[in-house]
Amino acid sequence: MTKQVILFIRSLFVIIFMVSTVLQLYAQDTDIEKYLKIVEKDPGNYEAYNMIGLLMVEKNDHEEARNYFVKSVILKNNYFDGYFNLGLLYYTQKEYNKALINLKRALSIKNDQIDTYIMLINCSLKQNNSAEAEKFYKEAFEQFGQEDHRLLNCGGIIKMLSANYKEAKNLFIDALKLKDDDKIKNNLAICEYYSGNKKKAKSMLKSLGSTLQIMKKNYKLVQ
Repeated sequence: MTKQVILFIRSLFVIIFMVSTVLQLYAQDTDIEKYLKIVEKDPGNYEAYNMIGLLMVEKNDHEEARNYFVKSVILKNNYFDGYFNLGLLYYTQKEYNKALINLKRALSIKNDQIDTYIMLINCSLKQNNSAEAEKFYKEAFEQFGQEDHRLLNCGGIIKMLSANYKEAKNLFIDALKLKDDDKIKNNLAICEYYSGNKKKAKSMLKSLGSTLQIMKKNYKLVQ
């Protein structure tokens, strides 16, 4: 294969990617226009405002997304999806206090969604509030038990922060039984390190390779 052919193939892939991106953005704009027409005819359609917000998130227009989510919960004060999406948006923007406020409101409306608990635990941990994180974890565990690897991973992190390494290790192992996940393996390795099994931790982190930046940092930690 000549150099010219290789360059041509590369340029072709770039063109295909650009066309695909443009088509995707066009589809998003078309969907937004569709929902804008809905709310023009029906200004009280809170679900349509929520959908526009989600489409704005896809376009990375977070400010507009927030405006539409807010509009949806103004129209319907007990709209779970609107509050949950607001909380998720604030979380991605690292505004954890605002995320907590909206996620707690979502939880008060509907308390049978495990994703809400996962996000509340993560927000609490981001604010270094282990006590609140554990409260949400216990509530979720009573309801969902050991059926979700993310919840067990959160529990392991909470236990590790309180230096309860034995229970943390068991939770990480149980989580891995549900899903073979490198991030959970990473957490288990760090748990082994802090519980005194430094050689084992080093071996575990080395086996994970460099697929995640955090693993590189943790591998340096145990060297």
